[in-house]
Amino acid sequence: MSIVHGPRDLAKDPEDTAFTFPYQPLDASKSEIRIINLKPGTASSPLQCTLQHVTNANKSRALYKALSYTWGAPEPTKILLLDGIQIQVRENLWQALYHIRQQNSTLQLWVDALCINQEDIPERNEQVSRMGTLYNQAEEVIVWLGPEKDGSDVAISFIRHSVTPRPRALASGLSSDLPSSIELRPIVDLLSREYWRRVWIVQEVFRARKIMIYCGHEKLPWKDLAKFFRQVRRLPDNNAQQIATSSEEITTLSHNAATTLIDHRTARLQNLETLLMSYGGSFCCDPRDKVYALVGL
Repeated sequence: MSIVHGPRDLAKDPEDTAFTFPYQPLDASKSEIRIINLKPGTASSPLQCTLQHVTNANKSRALYKALSYTWGAPEPTKILLLDGIQIQVRENLWQALYHIRQQNSTLQLWVDALCINQEDIPERNEQVSRMGTLYNQAEEVIVWLGPEKDGSDVAISFIRHSVTPRPRALASGLSSDLPSSIELRPIVDLLSREYWRRVWIVQEVFRARKIMIYCGHEKLPWKDLAKFFRQVRRLPDNNAQQIATSSEEITTLSHNAATTLIDHRTARLQNLETLLMSYGGSFCCDPRDKVYALVGL
């Protein structure tokens, strides 16, 4: 069985004797990239994809969506079909593809773990150097936060409800119903997910033209999440204390990795020194990536 190893900074196990997926070389003179065609399916259908080489030069730019996610633990792995070959991918990538798959139409995606030959070091280096451009040229970036858990469906539903214009909205912009502690805890948990602490997402989010957030089967436009945080920050202190059960929840709701990213994306902050100070604590396997992931901004 062919195994596709994790993205970018995951070293291959020297004792792993499984053969790798038979990638065809990219034509650098044509600025080629690979995209996957994620075939439609139902909840019980196996995941099936095909690989396609496309030219990504300015005059003939391919249409695709780019996946922004955290790769997660190496084990366990799950199986999908790529060009008819069974391959193993990490659990979180499989969950992302499973949840964003359409029922009736093929989805064209750029996914680093599948679209880059991770065993070809020159290719990997060249493709990683173009990462910001690849996310910028995508028609949409899909942010995958992970499967539903800890009431994430409640959190997204409330955020969506809060930013929907209604005649009886409060002057602050929030809906007339403030989040209860039942709704607030899931929102705080959603903002504490591993995704927000990954350094590579900074350029993926910064360079995106349009972003859709997926968590389980729920989805939320990035602009709605940004609007929700703007409304929360306009809450008077007494209202904030009314909806939170602890000072920690108040702080997390207004100041967290997600809001920092939203603020910097809105401001188009591009000063490397400030970025390093803001995201120096973000997660990556290779410490050098804390610079490489930000220097292109």
